[in-house]
Amino acid sequence: HKAAAQLAKAAAADITKLDKTRPRLVAGLVSTPSVEEVLRPKTPKQKAEHWARTVQGYNEQLQGLLDGGSDLLFFEFRSSGFEMRALLKAAEEVFADHQENRPPLLVATELLNSEGATLFGASAEA
Repeated sequence: HKAAAQLAKAAAADITKLDKTRPRLVAGLVSTPSVEEVLRPKTPKQKAEHWARTVQGYNEQLQGLLDGGSDLLFFEFRSSGFEMRALLKAAEEVFADHQENRPPLLVATELLNSEGATLFGASAEA
């Protein structure tokens, strides 16, 4: 994520040099982390381990995007409350070390049915 953000930052700077009246920004996209996943963690230990791996996966992405110079962070559609909570926990942890240069954070989600539930049936409150 760091290398991708650095490449995008360099390209944005090059284009901005051509027209300084329109500065270009780099948006770092955070996606669902690749973690070995227990499909449905059943025990408290499995749930805690899954939570920790998911938060750590988001931490690594966020840190790389920040280190690479992203001007803002965008969290793509989240279909479960678990993912969104893990993502926000990771952001809280990473941003604690970046108070002076914390970029804006954009979060997008979609409620799919008339009851306001996501694809996986989670409510907006979840």
